[in-house]
Amino acid sequence: MVDSQKCSDVSELSSSPPGPYHQEPYVCKPEERFRAPPILPPHLLQVILNKDTGISCDPALL
Repeated sequence: MVDSQKCSDVSELSSSPPGPYHQEPYVCKPEERFRAPPILPPHLLQVILNKDTGISCDPALL
């Protein structure tokens, strides 16, 4: 017998944890809003996009 035939209740087939779910918006605190820009991750600190590379640039960089 297939598992779906064993379970007659649809709630038994759900992979979500039980309990209520809410949609509460994130509230920004005004003092934290414009304090500083977000910190870039390390892999984005050495981006070469939009840099002037010159005529003899390595095609692998493009």
